Parts: sequence; C-alpha cells; structure tokens
Amino acid sequence: MSTRSIYPLISVGMLLLMFTGCRNGPESGAAVNALLEADRAFARYSREHDAAEAFREYLLPEAIELPDGGVPIRGRETIFTRMQRTSGSYTMTWEPEDAAVAASGELGYTWGFYRVTFETASGQQNQSDGKYLNVWKKDGDGNWRVLIDMGNENPSRN
Repeated sequence: MSTRSIYPLISVGMLLLMFTGCRNGPESGAAVNALLEADRAFARYSREHDAAEAFREYLLPEAIELPDGGVPIRGRETIFTRMQRTSGSYTMTWEPEDAAVAASGELGYTWGFYRVTFETASGQQNQSDGKYLNVWKKDGDGNWRVLIDMGNENPSRN
C-alpha cells in the first residue's frame, strides 16, 4: 500500500477516535436513532430511485468514496457520474447495524451490510455481499449527509 493511499484510512481512523467521547444520556439514544433513520432513508431512496441518485441526494458536495480495491473518489458529482455509468444494471440495498454520534452532535457514523444484485452477461442473477461504514456530518440545514462512504466485499464462498 502506498503512503498516499493510506491517508484516507488515517483520516477515517482519526474521525472514529473522535467518537470515543460519544454521547451517553437519553439524548444520545435519540441522536443515534435519528442517524440510523437517515441511513435507512438513504437505503430506501436507493431502492426506489437507484443507487447513483441516492448517493447524489445523500452525499455532501465534498464527500469522499473509498471503494474496495480502488483509489479514493472525491466529490459528490464525481461519485455520481461514475455510478451513473452502470446505473440500471444493478440494485444496491443495505441495512445499518449500528451507529454512534459524537458529543457535538455534528458527526456520526453508521455501519452495516450491503448487497449488490446484478445480471451476468449470460443473463443469470448474481449478487455480492459486503459491509460498509459511512461517516455522516450535518449539513447547513441540520440534515445528516454522508461525508465518507467506504465498503468492502465479503470473500466469495466458492
């Protein structure tokens, strides 16, 4: 792994360290539930409209995607453009497992499992499963939006 490719991972690690001071009171339960609901709404939008449109709707303009096996992709519109190239050839679904919100209430993360379903060249339905981590930040209107999206595919069961 090159030094340059490790910088995004270090950034995510630093953000996660910030969550060691996560909220602990009753208000933290409400904040976590709100963040989990934002992730579920993001997933619903993906099912109803398509993944590229969902990412365009839920990512911050300065978002970074850290794809499995690929270089970081910077910017919501760049991420959307790359996803749109294959739009309609797959469906992406996911469900968050857990979340945390920083004591400030401005940053949070969710993680969970995803599934991508697609048709092979021979017309067979196929799928790949994996896990994801999203770092969320409140936008200027107080809505949760994704700042960093990261996922990796589970090993094949062959």
